[in-house]
Amino acid sequence: MKLSAEIIHERVFLDFKSELKKFHKEREEKYFETFRQKIKDGTIDAYADDYRDVCRHEADVYIKRTPIETLAFVKNYILDASDTLFDAYENGIFDKEETEVAFNTLKYLLVAAEMESDPATKLKH
Repeated sequence: MKLSAEIIHERVFLDFKSELKKFHKEREEKYFETFRQKIKDGTIDAYADDYRDVCRHEADVYIKRTPIETLAFVKNYILDASDTLFDAYENGIFDKEETEVAFNTLKYLLVAAEMESDPATKLKH
């Protein structure tokens, strides 16, 4: 049974959304673990007068790195997904048209991620 373009788009988007959500959750958990470790090892003094400023600085660094790290995640995701799609095509799971639709969807995800990470092209919300 041949899949429609809409179904292919939906499946690619749902998988991407799920993986992106996992990426951000893991990244956030790593951030908090690193922050707690800095308190444990004394790099950050939770009783210092400038503790709030240190927290704000740590959060700013985390936030500023988000677009860069997200773009790197998206690029890796697309490389992996492209390999999977190519294998599916080679093994006859997808036909040429289905594969092209899926590859185009991945291309749109990459373009969107690149635009989101570039302040000059970022959409204003």
